[in-house]
Amino acid sequence: MKITPLHRLVHLPLVAAAVTISALSFVRWRAAGTIGLDVVFPPGPAAEIIGILFFAAVLLVAYGYYNAVLRCDALGLTLDRTLTLAKALAVISLVGLPLLSNDIYIYLSCGQAPLNGFNPYTDVADLAASIYHRFVPPIWAEGPYCKYGPAALSLAQFAAFVGGQSPIAGLFAWKLLSLGAFFLFCDAMALLLKRFGNTTTAAGPFILLSPLLWAQGVGQGHNDLFAVLFLAGALLSLLYRRWILGALLLTAGVQIKLYLLPLFLLAIFLWHRDEGVNRRSVTTIVAAALLSGLLAALLYVPYWGGAASLRALYEPLLAEEPMNNLPYLIPYGLNLLFPALAPYEATLQTALRTVLLGAVAAVTVWQIIRLARRRDEPFLVFLRIMVLVICFTSLRFHSWYFIAVLPLFAAGAPRVWLRWGVWVFPLTLLFDIHNFVPRDSWVLLALLPLAVVLVNLLFLFKLPERLSGRT
Repeated sequence: MKITPLHRLVHLPLVAAAVTISALSFVRWRAAGTIGLDVVFPPGPAAEIIGILFFAAVLLVAYGYYNAVLRCDALGLTLDRTLTLAKALAVISLVGLPLLSNDIYIYLSCGQAPLNGFNPYTDVADLAASIYHRFVPPIWAEGPYCKYGPAALSLAQFAAFVGGQSPIAGLFAWKLLSLGAFFLFCDAMALLLKRFGNTTTAAGPFILLSPLLWAQGVGQGHNDLFAVLFLAGALLSLLYRRWILGALLLTAGVQIKLYLLPLFLLAIFLWHRDEGVNRRSVTTIVAAALLSGLLAALLYVPYWGGAASLRALYEPLLAEEPMNNLPYLIPYGLNLLFPALAPYEATLQTALRTVLLGAVAAVTVWQIIRLARRRDEPFLVFLRIMVLVICFTSLRFHSWYFIAVLPLFAAGAPRVWLRWGVWVFPLTLLFDIHNFVPRDSWVLLALLPLAVVLVNLLFLFKLPERLSGRT
């Protein structure tokens, strides 16, 4: 078969990167002697080699993803070819062990708790009985760590049930569920792209080939993939005026990841725009609200332990310390330059977070006003709002949070957003290098700080243009 520019510039780099990352996960396991991450590391030379090879894989991801998104027309990358490549990358990622995140062990530990007769939200001390608990890093294992919604726990409970007493079986049961969710997500996104008439634009490759989906979602098993599947279904339903179904699917997504909650405002806007206010439309929206509340309550039933269930879900999130974002970097940098400011580092973090929260709130109001005046596209407005919240107000920034915004690109996005994403998404893979190389590794010391600073600078890349719609 003749190797075309499309194969050379897109397929080969992305497939090589996926194979490398999956292979490195097994090399790390053999070198460290455990599937657990962030505690036991390979010996020094092996860790450095693994780190270098991983960096090479990230460069391949960036190269292939850049070409796929910004040169898709010239290379002939159609939607069908994009779907095929995306699913192939997901299958390759399926076979690997976790390398970048230990979240999958937290999910399964929480999922096994009900099987052992415990409430994952309230019986915190009993989580240690799970076979997965020993793979949870001490930073989480010493406190409540089941900070996910009841829909997420139900999925994890099923995977833990299938896995029985074998951690490897439970791990791959979860990853198979993730692969199924990814395949369904791809099909839902194809329908969304067709609905918007964007099957021949860069939106398809930008969404479906994002390393956040196949490397983080399927490869590392982040449950954000299930949340975004429900979101894609909800958006499709709303566009076809299936208001009740859309509300139920969005509720299911929120019961996995709370950060989808602002998108209920998008649903309300679409309903008001398409239906107006009349007896029939109001009846429909009230029914959607009541049924969504009922669904949320039913999902909580197996794990309900009174108000303590809610506190266990949200208090750990609020107690997290800033990490990998501006409220963390600026005080940390000032502390390095001026050690006398060390006692004020926490105060500076709080002050900066407060300022950023106020700024994001003000920009959000401005965006909503633009939307109400019909001066902007609703999907793009909520894309901006969600990205602002993730970049500037989340306590701990994690790259996979961006999975939630990908379906919003189906409506199309200015090229400035595409140029932003093709750099940010691959670079954030380096944020998790600390999970498989020791803290004193020169590869980590050389790459991690640089990646964190670059990504936070890119958060500000042409921000006025990205917020105003100017290209």
